[in-house]
Amino acid sequence: MYEQKPARLFVHCALPQMAGLLVNSVYFIVDGVFIGHRLGSRAMAAAGAAVPLIEILIALSLALASGVGVVLSAALAQQRPREANRAFQSGLLLTALFGLLIALLGRVFLHPLCDLLGGRGEVHEPAAQYMDTILTLSPFLLFSFFLGGMARNDQCPRLAMVALAAGSLSNIFPDWLFMYPLSMGIRGAALATGIGPAVSVAILLPHFLRRGGRLRLGVSHARVSLFPRFLHLDCPHLSWNSPSE
Repeated sequence: MYEQKPARLFVHCALPQMAGLLVNSVYFIVDGVFIGHRLGSRAMAAAGAAVPLIEILIALSLALASGVGVVLSAALAQQRPREANRAFQSGLLLTALFGLLIALLGRVFLHPLCDLLGGRGEVHEPAAQYMDTILTLSPFLLFSFFLGGMARNDQCPRLAMVALAAGSLSNIFPDWLFMYPLSMGIRGAALATGIGPAVSVAILLPHFLRRGGRLRLGVSHARVSLFPRFLHLDCPHLSWNSPSE
């Protein structure tokens, strides 16, 4: 597939990603409608303060997926599937470490982070509740975009689109459920937002568990020594320590 002309590659890869992100953006509008109608302007301001946090997490996940994707794509181009899987599994480990670190440090520095992002005064408490839930569930958000990027590298861009779109749409019912019948307030809105990435991960995982793709889920072949390559994109100097399979 990835030996096609650039125009066809754009259609196969870029357009599905754009469609998925469009659906994801629509969810944020729907989420805002629910919060504003049910909880009022104070809750809307609190959720708005958390938007930069969510965007930073998405950007970090996409950056990790891009760095890992460059390394494993180079390995696949050199017909080195073992090294490609080593890069993929190392990326999984790095994403897990980032997710754990963000969840832990976010809880420790929750209130200063809330003030930094604009959640001050009467908005502070609901904003802190919203961010607390988002930070706790941040590993799912990181993995959803990371695994989506890996699916695209494994020649399944439509699967990545479906996972992102389904994850976004799956938030709508929990939004209504948590805020209306269950009256969970701003935490319910944040919990609904965190459920979507978990749905995306559940959709993407089978691709890496079955034998249809080239990338295999796991961390048994992960190497910490590959982390700098992902973060610095040190592509021109790729070298491998083991023979290809």
